[in-house]
Amino acid sequence: MPTFLSLPEKASSVAGSVNVLLLTMLAVGFFFVIWIALLMFESMLGGDEKKKEPSSDQDRTVPKWWSFGVGLVILIFFFWSSFLYLNNIKVPDNVEDVISVTKHWVWKFQHAPDGQGEIDELHVAVGQPVRLIMTSQDSTHSLFVPSFLQQQDILPGKFTAMWFTVTKAGEYPFYTTQYSGTGYTKMAGKIIAMEPEAYQAWLSGKPVGPPAGGGGGEALVAQGEQLFTSPDLGCSGCHTDKDTPTAPTLHGIYGKEVELDDGSTVTVDDDYLHESIVDPAAKLVKGYSPIMPATYADLSDDQLNALIAYIKSLSGVAPEAGGGETGGEAAAPGTATELPPAAMEIYTASGCNACHGQNLEGMIGPNLAGLSASYVENLVRSGVAGTAMTAYGPDQISDEDLATLAQGIESLSFAATGMQVNPTVAQHLQEAAQAFASGDMDGTKAALEAALKACGQPGGQVTLKTMIRKAEEGDADYLKMRFDILLAGKASEGGQEEGPAAEPTPEPTQAPEATPTQAPEATPTQAPEATPTEAAEAPVPPAGEGDPKAGEEAFMANGCNACHTDQDTPVAPTLHGIYGKEIKLADGSTVVVDDEYLHESIVDPQAKLAEGYGPVMPPTYADFDPQVILDIIAYIKSLAQ
Repeated sequence: MPTFLSLPEKASSVAGSVNVLLLTMLAVGFFFVIWIALLMFESMLGGDEKKKEPSSDQDRTVPKWWSFGVGLVILIFFFWSSFLYLNNIKVPDNVEDVISVTKHWVWKFQHAPDGQGEIDELHVAVGQPVRLIMTSQDSTHSLFVPSFLQQQDILPGKFTAMWFTVTKAGEYPFYTTQYSGTGYTKMAGKIIAMEPEAYQAWLSGKPVGPPAGGGGGEALVAQGEQLFTSPDLGCSGCHTDKDTPTAPTLHGIYGKEVELDDGSTVTVDDDYLHESIVDPAAKLVKGYSPIMPATYADLSDDQLNALIAYIKSLSGVAPEAGGGETGGEAAAPGTATELPPAAMEIYTASGCNACHGQNLEGMIGPNLAGLSASYVENLVRSGVAGTAMTAYGPDQISDEDLATLAQGIESLSFAATGMQVNPTVAQHLQEAAQAFASGDMDGTKAALEAALKACGQPGGQVTLKTMIRKAEEGDADYLKMRFDILLAGKASEGGQEEGPAAEPTPEPTQAPEATPTQAPEATPTQAPEATPTEAAEAPVPPAGEGDPKAGEEAFMANGCNACHTDQDTPVAPTLHGIYGKEIKLADGSTVVVDDEYLHESIVDPQAKLAEGYGPVMPPTYADFDPQVILDIIAYIKSLAQ
């Protein structure tokens, strides 16, 4: 238990030394306060009895020693704290990387290279150095772990990093210390430190320490009950074991038909419960007023699922056991609650989660749930010219694996991705579908643009942007497929209260990426220098001039800015001011950054690896239109001016 003198529990390799520094500074400061107070009282009590004598050089001895002593103390603290800081930013060689993407009000972690994803929790191994590579999708946030005595700001459009080594097993809360809106106090989570053996079992997907006789469903019900009865939510304050003038009872309600305020009826199922929690005024039960606050939409998907499981248990509905291997026939299109394990393994191993999210909800790329298997297979094999979605051959993903992945995507329901359509977005989607059915493509586009303005989730924004582009291209087959998915509830586009900035617009099946941190980029940061024989076959830059403005648009649209920011990051170096400079490569040689080098690094990123960076950029950009490459090079050159 933390105390005033011990500060928070020390649970990291640097917490102890930082704790000693803080306590020493506190003690020295307290000493000087007491000393100054005593001198002040001595002067006050002396009164007029002490006559002031003319000053002499000897009288300045005390001020000199005072200044020297204070200056010495300040210097000691300066060098002491500098030593701790420099030691803390030196990353160990055996560090394990975890990618973190934050937004209102969610912490998302993804382990690299295994691709295990987490929300508001981070599992780590005791004694294993862990580096968090962090970025924000909306505004500035920060990560503060009191037990580690470490804090790091997280900036939109940039990568920041923080590493730590947990010294003992346990759960350690973390918070944001950066105000980013009225709900920022909800941005909290915990780091779960496990013994190495237990951590490896968790990382591989095996159960870790299951309760005796209890399955995952029972644990979900228990979590839901805890939330339901917690004073923070206050659900049990209104919903008791019998109807009250304030709210109806939830006991025995699941599966029954209830009458609504408008005279219609509805069956209480999972969808109705979910809607009633996040949008309580949508379908009001007859006889009750709309007094339930519309603040529960901020609950995480895990919390919502737990609450629904608990409410179902009040009607005797047994919880579902999750996480088992699937077998037999494939799930019907758009009905599966999770991607089959075999498909998920291919999805993460191929790096699709880097753009489409761990649950296929969409991030840089759009939501994938429910897309037809034939469409997915064709797009992966064909790619889309001028975008980051390049063609992938059988040597990159086999026909068998692609079929497994495509069938799994087709079977997935939208609810499984954790996204939902808010009422405003749903209305505009309905208008777009009606315009599409009547053959009015301009009206379809206008309604989709209105839906985009009302959408607050990055994955949903990109999904709508892709639909708008398809409307401009007149791709009726794609739009029909998307409308069937969205309006049938197979997949859904998010529209929460918060509105993060819109993401770039890749295609619906942003295919295999190298790592969860890689966005398409044009960068001088790739693999060892070619041999003389290979160099003779190096790509030749096309003739012509590029347009810096068009290059900037391509740079942003293809996500290059996600890794290449205005400063060096652990993922990639900055491209600002790099043109014309000599840089050192991983093999010890040097190269001048000119047009030829930039072109080679875009079309063959494995050719020359900049010192200090890994070969993580995928070699898929050789398919870019030559003019697009020239434009990107022109833009990079403009960054040096």
